[in-house]
Amino acid sequence: MNKSLLLSENFIKKRKKIKYFKISNFFSDKEKNINYVDFKKYNYSKKKLEVFEKDINKYYKKILTVLSKQLNQIHNITLSEKQWEIIIGNWLRFFIEVVYERWNSLDRIDLRKFSEIVITQYDNINYNLIPKNRSHFSNLVQNSTPWNNYIYSKVITHRIRKKKISVKKTSISKKNYTFYKYKQNSLLKRLIFKLSKTLSCIVSPKNRLLVSITYLPIKDIIILILKLKKFPIFYFPHGSKDFNNKISIKKRRSLLFKLFKNNDKFGIFLQDIISHQIPQCYLEDWNKLNNELEIQSIPEVNIILAGNGFDNDETIRLYISKYISKLTYFIFQHGGVYGLSYLTNKGEFYEKRVADYWFSWGWKDENFPNIIDGYNFKNTKNTNLNNSLAKNILIPMPYISKYETRFKHIDKNSLNNDLNKIYNKLDNKIKDRLRLRPFPEMNNIRLVSNNFNRELIDNEPNFLKSLTAARLHISIVNATTFLESLSYNVPTIMYIKEPFTEFRKNSHNDISNLLKAGILYDDLDKLILFLNQNYERINIWWNTKKVQKALDKFNRKYLRNSQNWLYDILHKISNKI
Repeated sequence: MNKSLLLSENFIKKRKKIKYFKISNFFSDKEKNINYVDFKKYNYSKKKLEVFEKDINKYYKKILTVLSKQLNQIHNITLSEKQWEIIIGNWLRFFIEVVYERWNSLDRIDLRKFSEIVITQYDNINYNLIPKNRSHFSNLVQNSTPWNNYIYSKVITHRIRKKKISVKKTSISKKNYTFYKYKQNSLLKRLIFKLSKTLSCIVSPKNRLLVSITYLPIKDIIILILKLKKFPIFYFPHGSKDFNNKISIKKRRSLLFKLFKNNDKFGIFLQDIISHQIPQCYLEDWNKLNNELEIQSIPEVNIILAGNGFDNDETIRLYISKYISKLTYFIFQHGGVYGLSYLTNKGEFYEKRVADYWFSWGWKDENFPNIIDGYNFKNTKNTNLNNSLAKNILIPMPYISKYETRFKHIDKNSLNNDLNKIYNKLDNKIKDRLRLRPFPEMNNIRLVSNNFNRELIDNEPNFLKSLTAARLHISIVNATTFLESLSYNVPTIMYIKEPFTEFRKNSHNDISNLLKAGILYDDLDKLILFLNQNYERINIWWNTKKVQKALDKFNRKYLRNSQNWLYDILHKISNKI
């Protein structure tokens, strides 16, 4: 019987002599009369990851240079490449990684077993599939079935050259898919911003600073401001407006025209797809984005102290780009994978390139002299949440999107199997102590609730309260929660199957120390055995000399703490301005 792989959102009339397949998805509702094909498990070797990192840098730099010049010509302006990088760099890095993942993912399916592949007609792309801004692009990537089918259709068109596989096209659905909503700050935040920027006008620009570090205690932020002797403008990041201007596909097709040679198949693919995927706010809605910045009327400042949230805020990045030559731009680390992940996180990649100075949680990078070794900014008070009377074994779940956003992504089926194995092999006397904490997002909460007993679900909205009730925290991915748990001195174990392809080279000695101390496991059966044998004496194990020595060494580099951290940071900032 002939087999057909469906890569189109439209309904395909079933032919009796054809067996239909779709790519399996973790969230998908199974359709009748449709078979599902799973991606083959792929071994991401160090060599493969190194090639990926090298390719990402190569394409990013080349596209950024050309796109900066083209956007200047289109808008009749003269922004520098650095200024354009501040504006579009975060989206561009994300875009290349997502497209690279989709390009390579089809290598994990044996396409030879299909007699035909049904794809979406993309010649006249639906405007709903063209991102409005970086936030909308992220939403399309993670949640939109039409968008992902469209991307796979483009991949197939570029990659399939074998006559044995027939490629059939269907038109794009005319349904109005809504995946993005403009998010505005609360009334209180808007009032604080408005009042602070109004009052700041009594001083000159050189005596102003813009601060946006939401995870630092307000007391510490006030001390920072007072010691720096700058008048503060309190900025709260938010999403960008949806302007919905008319799209000119013809104008878009001139972007990156003939940038890559014919033998660079992925480069040609990028060149083709970028004309449809560069967000509207950088092209058709450029003037409206600038008008939005004028409406916000942010006064000129001398310093910016930034934390998280600027990635989805188009107006603040435009503001920074406009004044970058007149200010000093500091970014504070706000995630746990920074400095550890083998593949550079897209946020880390972008932030280190655009910031004048970037404060880590203690580590350095010889390739980026602008990195300043800082402190753990998420637990500046060095709070201890270790509760010897706590009973729970807490496992926070990672964010699971409908579609992948990373080249080396979470294997959802494998994750599900591992969690079931832990539950089934735990001794009965401690099995009811297991608590799975879904990522606080509706689809993720529903997903975990549907797959596991409700008694196992931790519904506490505050992560720190969950930690307080935990005798042991188990991290099943390299995530911020791992470092947060360590910083609060909650007994913590990480389970990673292949740690030396998960963590970057210069951290391998640190990771080896965690393995030897039993803080990191790469064998699930050994971890379960440890839990069954040591649940009652977790705190005794945690306070052994071997464990504490490994923790102390690791924390000094990735979770540095000090009673005088604030004054050290003040000194380092003062020396840079």
